Amino acid sequence: MTKPPLGSTMRLVRPAPNVLGFYDGRVDGVRAWSDEPNWLDDGAYALGICTYAIVDGSQALVYDTHISLPHARFIRQTLEDMGATSIRVVLSHWHDDHLAGNEVFQDCEIIANTLTAREQPGRDRKRCSTDQSSRAAEQDLRRQS
Repeated sequence: MTKPPLGSTMRLVRPAPNVLGFYDGRVDGVRAWSDEPNWLDDGAYALGICTYAIVDGSQALVYDTHISLPHARFIRQTLEDMGATSIRVVLSHWHDDHLAGNEVFQDCEIIANTLTAREQPGRDRKRCSTDQSSRAAEQDLRRQS
């Protein structure tokens, strides 16, 4: 198995006008992290991972920050090369393959539900927006456990 540098097998797709998909994974004979069993190669990378961005002029909205810092750097650089100067990030949930690139977007607003915001190491909680419906969902989860 070959192990190229993280992010080097990522493909940029354009599924619709102003929509970018940053896809990586499902590359025959390639592992992203190690020959040993691990969550990245045997889970996320084996299934394929895609972070999406919507770009409108100088504004961009990024959905999840991908599986590594090199992946996130590629995303950010692509957006900036397109003229984006205002970037917001929405995190779907707290799994590593969705927020591992957050550091690259640390100067951007990151929007997340309460549970996901709590999993942001070193993150200023005030800059991680949450909403009322997220708080209600969190309370429901606590009642069920």
